[in-house]
Formats: sequence, C-alpha cells, structure tokens
Amino acid sequence: GEVVYEAAGALKALVQLAGSGMHGVWIAGKGFGALVAITLAALDKRIAGLVADAPLSWGEPIEPHALVVPKWHAVTDLAELCAMMAPRPVCLVQRRAAADGLHQELADVNALAAAMRPAYRLAKKKPLLKITAPGNFAGVIGWMTATAKKEKPPAEKPQRLVRSILPERQFALTKYTQPEGWRLAARRLRQKYREISGIVGNPKPLSVQLVSRNSLPGYERAEYHVRTGQNTYANVLFMSPHGVKRRRTTILCLPGSGSDVARVEAVYAHEVTAQGWNACIMDARAALYMFYPGIAEHRAILSQSLHDLMCCMNWMCERDDVDVKRIGSMGVSQGGSHTWMLAAMDERIAAAVPVCGVCSFKSMIQNYRHEWYGGDFASFLDGGTIYYCTPGVLAVAEQQDLVGLIAPRPLMLIGANHDAWFPLDGMRESRDDLRHIYQVMRASKNFEYIEFEGEHSMPEHTRRKAYAFFRKHLA
Repeated sequence: GEVVYEAAGALKALVQLAGSGMHGVWIAGKGFGALVAITLAALDKRIAGLVADAPLSWGEPIEPHALVVPKWHAVTDLAELCAMMAPRPVCLVQRRAAADGLHQELADVNALAAAMRPAYRLAKKKPLLKITAPGNFAGVIGWMTATAKKEKPPAEKPQRLVRSILPERQFALTKYTQPEGWRLAARRLRQKYREISGIVGNPKPLSVQLVSRNSLPGYERAEYHVRTGQNTYANVLFMSPHGVKRRRTTILCLPGSGSDVARVEAVYAHEVTAQGWNACIMDARAALYMFYPGIAEHRAILSQSLHDLMCCMNWMCERDDVDVKRIGSMGVSQGGSHTWMLAAMDERIAAAVPVCGVCSFKSMIQNYRHEWYGGDFASFLDGGTIYYCTPGVLAVAEQQDLVGLIAPRPLMLIGANHDAWFPLDGMRESRDDLRHIYQVMRASKNFEYIEFEGEHSMPEHTRRKAYAFFRKHLA
C-alpha cells in the first residue's frame, strides 16, 4: 500500500510537470514492480497503458509480509485488478522462473490473460491485450509506441488517489462522561475486540506437561509446556517462594519480543519472588517464534499470542497456590502490550503495569523517528511490523480505548521518552485519554503514569515502582 501510494505521488508530479502537453502515461514493472503497476493502473485511469513483466502472484502469502493486504480476498483478486485495465492496452510478459528474489510465487500470465479477455471482448478491444515472451524488449517497446499512437487519451476527468480516511472509532474514551455509560460501552467493546481478534469462548489448554521441577535459592521452580492448540504450545515457568504452600499474590511476568523464560527469570522474575509473591512467566507464541509464526489461523499474530496467554491464565488460576483475587501483570515491549491486552480481556487481572508497551496505533503509523532515536529513517511501526496489526481494529477503537477496558482496576503506565518503538506523543495521548476515563469511573487513584528519561527498556527503577504499585493495590 505504501509503495502504491508513493508511485501515485510520482505520477501526480509527472502530470504536473508535463501540464497540458501530457497525452497519457504508461506504467511498467517487473516482479514486485509489476504488481505495483497493476494495482496503480487499476486505481487510476490516467494510466493509459500497462506492461507487467512476470508479476508476483497475489495469492495467500505468509512471507514476505510486505505483500499482505488484509481482507482483500473478500473484495477482489489479481485477475480482476488486471481486468479493470480494459479497454486500455496491456502487455503481459511471461515469467522465466517459478519465483523471484522475494521467494514469492510468480503469477501465471496466461491465466491472467484468460480472465481478462471477456472484459476486452465486451469493449471490442481484443487486440489491446498482448502476451509476449521474456526478453523481448524491442518488441514490447515497438508495440507500446504503435499502440500509443492509435489510442486517444481518456476524456474523463482525472481521478485523485488519496489515503483512505478511516471511520471515526466507535468507542473513543473521551466520548464518555458517566460511569454507567462506559460500563455498557466496555462490555460491547470487549466483545467487538474478541470478534476482530478471533478469540472464541474462554480458551483453555488442551493439556499441560510438567517439564522440570527443582529448588533454587529463594524459590521453587517448575517449568511446563502448555498445549494451546492442535499444533501450538506455550512455555510457562512458575516460581514460588520457599515456605509453607499457600495461596499467594501472583505476578505474571510477560516476555518481550524474542525473549524467553530464562531471560525474564534472570532479569526480574526472581525479584518478584523476593517480594514474597509467585512469579509466572508465560512465553506466548510470538516470543517463541520470533514475531513470525505465520500459522494459518485466519487471525492476526498478536491475537494468536493473546489466545495462548488466555489458555495459560486459565490453567494458572486453577492452581491451589494462586490467590485469584490478587493477580498482577507486568512486562516490557511485547510483554507490555501483552500485559494490557490480557488485562483488558480478563478481569481476573487485578492490577497491570505495562512498560514501554502502550501507545496509540495512529502515532505508530504516522510518526517517524527523530534524530535522537538513532538508526535509519524508518517508521515506528517497523519495530513491530505486521506482528502488531489487528486488521479492522481502528474502525472500532484506538489502543488507549482498549486499554481503558481495564478501568477502574489499578493501572500504571510506564514509558520511555526516547522509545524507538512507541512514539512519545502517542504515549501521552494514551495517558490523557486514560486519565479521563479513570476520572469518569471515579478511580483516579488507581491510575498512574510514569515517563522516564531513556530508550526502550525496563530499568531497575521502573521495576521498583511496579512492585510498589502492586504492594499498594494487591496487599
């Protein structure tokens, strides 16, 4: 989508430069470029002709994520996009090999042409659809030149290609001024979020296997494999302080991207057990498989992780050493995002502390890094790529609206002012909207926001504040 948008900008500049002397623009591309050319030509009738050299297929790609257009299957396919060119001239160049450098299958141009011919027959323009062998550059240029001389430029008014305008989200926090109004809206929003996330019912594990159990200084350590689906598992580590076995406050310690239970255990889970609490590390699927599981479940990768966490949560709450009224959740980065997601969906989370994990979706999409973030000029969304996207969510709610489902339960947001993944203005916008809804719910004392100087991280001083927050609300 971004590439097509930039190509449309280049077309606009070209038309402006040429002025009234412009009699038609042809567009050509190879491989991925051919896919872009077809898409732009279908959308903009100022394109007078098209040459598509071995275009990529637009089937059901898992990798690369750049070719994923959410929900397009319900609307159209590549052959229909090509047919939208009729009656304009189109030359399809046959492929040399089965795939290109992106390891994506190439389209069958003969099949595309067969699907396009009815449209050209209706327009009585069959000669304007041409298939040629690869490498026939001179022949293609000659055909383009001859065809362009015969064809008249379109007489209709040029179209403008602009960014789509998203509908106003249905559940903006700032619209609510009474507690009962938000309670009713929150029930509907939670159900809507379940629907777009593909979360059905109350997910429970198919089985739980004890992997190891041992005693370490300060705590007992038990590791489990929780089967969350027919082909999926989550790794769970449950750590309990030494002493008489009893129901205790339990803190979920949710790993960041690419993390694992051992790293969380070493960095801060042992600090949780030192407080006299249980620590439960749930390594959701996206962490186990480094952002790209690509499992065909017809739901976003982030939703796959949420499903796993809900399975693990249900198992944990059945343990006889967990006080289900005193469960907290914390984590950084992906763990911060998973913290608010799980707390929003499961009201058994009594207090939540997401660290560097809350920011409006809009700011992540629209903002770009500034010089103090370092690195290449790239969008904030590059940090999470398609992993962080749930198709359709922005028509329903912004991220802070979903986080607002936690209210009036205790919530502490912790964020860095130089975070390369979560831009500062989106964090502060979320803070303001959440502060509003906690005031509406008459629970301002349950909401805290901490902004620290630094980069995307969870330094020791933020962890100390999280533990103090849990002591205050879960004692």
